[in-house]
Amino acid sequence: MKNLISSALLLSMVAVTFTGCKKDDDESNTDKLTDKNWKMVALTVDPPVNVGGTLISDVYAQIPACSQDDLSIFKDNNTVNFDEGATKCDPSDPQTTNGTWAFNTDETVLSITESGTVTSYTIKELSGSDFKATFTDNSSGVVETYTVTFKAQ
Repeated sequence: MKNLISSALLLSMVAVTFTGCKKDDDESNTDKLTDKNWKMVALTVDPPVNVGGTLISDVYAQIPACSQDDLSIFKDNNTVNFDEGATKCDPSDPQTTNGTWAFNTDETVLSITESGTVTSYTIKELSGSDFKATFTDNSSGVVETYTVTFKAQ
């Protein structure tokens, strides 16, 4: 009987532990995305792109430091604020610009409209602290797949 009670207690503790860890799974992607300050921490491209005769796959390393501190803030009213962060590349630029965003029906594709241009991102990972997505560009005649990673600040 003591083993049965111990087993039941252990089983209920395991169930509580797993139930407690499901919060992110129960949240919609909209809930995970909105009202956080997202900072880009990585940007890669495959296949590598030719920049001045050099093939580049780590695009983030080419981004000036004044742009690496920029933030994207998605609001629950489907607007997005792009903040220049602590350091602006051009002091005359506005601190914040705006756009709009929308998910597809199953919240796996995020479309962002900024200055009339729409970019669609396929969500690869989205939690309360990590956001990873891909988008493609074929303007060079080759389909380039970009992978962008953000961290919540």
